[in-house]
Amino acid sequence: YSKVAMEADEGIGTVDGGGGSVVEIEESKVSNSALDFTPSKARSTNWRYWAAIVAAVGVAIIVGFLIGFFSKPDGSDSSSNNSQSDSVKFAQLPSQDSVLTSIAFGSCAEQNFAQPFWDVLLSANLGVQLFIYSGDNVYGDCYSTTCARLQTAYDTLAENVNFQNAKDKLPIMAIPDDHDYGKNDCDNTNPYKALAKQKFLEFFEVSADDVRRSRDGLYIAKTFGASPRKVQVILLDTRWFRGTFTDTDEPYAPLKERYLRNWSSDASATMLGETQWTWLQKQFEEPADLRLVVSTVQIIAEGHGWERWGNFPLEIQRLSNLIQSTKANGVVFLTGDRHIGAIYNMTASLNEDGSRNPTPYPLIEVTSSALTHTSQCQSTPCIDEPGPWRKGPLMRDNNIGLILVDWDTRSVNISLRRTDKSPGFSYDAGAIEQSIAFSLDDLVVP
Repeated sequence: YSKVAMEADEGIGTVDGGGGSVVEIEESKVSNSALDFTPSKARSTNWRYWAAIVAAVGVAIIVGFLIGFFSKPDGSDSSSNNSQSDSVKFAQLPSQDSVLTSIAFGSCAEQNFAQPFWDVLLSANLGVQLFIYSGDNVYGDCYSTTCARLQTAYDTLAENVNFQNAKDKLPIMAIPDDHDYGKNDCDNTNPYKALAKQKFLEFFEVSADDVRRSRDGLYIAKTFGASPRKVQVILLDTRWFRGTFTDTDEPYAPLKERYLRNWSSDASATMLGETQWTWLQKQFEEPADLRLVVSTVQIIAEGHGWERWGNFPLEIQRLSNLIQSTKANGVVFLTGDRHIGAIYNMTASLNEDGSRNPTPYPLIEVTSSALTHTSQCQSTPCIDEPGPWRKGPLMRDNNIGLILVDWDTRSVNISLRRTDKSPGFSYDAGAIEQSIAFSLDDLVVP
């Protein structure tokens, strides 16, 4: 009966019709079959009648308690209808003293598409210790105040067999982008962000005492290992506080496809908001050997007019200056959103007059996108967007990023790897398509 009532409350069933008949059938089974009892017999043997009622109620209470206890071992409620997923908890993050040598990242995973990338991430030859889910982890844009479509997206992901297999084996850190924040290209005016945040926290089983539950946004940082093998993972929220980009005056024209650069120094022209900038400064002031700074949108890329930090170019300068002033060594940017893979290496940020300011050291960015539906070239022959800092062509196969660290030599290799095998390709999932290698000694503020 409680299941029927629950479904009626949530709008997934009704008490009338099918719901009501279930209750009536179950009561009929109890009175006529299970107890071999009818009201006429009860009138002649009242004590047996009441004894049977007491026994039936007692049995029902005990059975209900046992079912509830064993079906939800943590005693918590869940919005998902998938009992198998509910019973499997997310893998714990590596301990704070863990030395990380293999970290994967990726973005843009449509929950209704096949997701073989989970199996790639679990493959023994990659040895992934942590996966960074870097935005558009589901696609559930909100079209009503209940954000029902976003909830359905999370429920669909929960039912995915590949995800279920990885959920309790692969430690995950996650940050949402626009489509899991409820609105395409959303910024600080997004009316759905609070509800989308709550659904994110519930799905990823974020603990009740987690700092993200008591402050705006979903930015977070974790550190693993100790010097000289300390990794800092910083997940930036580039949606909650972000100002509104300037719309293009020529849609889909090269370099200004959707937005234009805005050189304003006004506080509204921000990617992170002052609160998050202050927090980021504190993170940079902490000692670390490798800092993985995750932005859901691209930072360095200059060859397009889609979403990117370059739409507020002074914010890139501010980021470079912050690295300089805090002497934050070992910063590497991990990004997503674009539905392409790419590797960038920037040595100077742009000024409004076209001149350049040198960065403290080469700033490396690796964009891994998409996990399930990478954008295909629209021209023949294929012509990539301009890329003054990009190393190699755009990657147009579904991909993950993989960071391998050799602490003995202080060397790092970041590669973009295929997540599945497609017709026309002879190599297997997990194969390297592009990579960049560097020494941590090269990422040091003078």
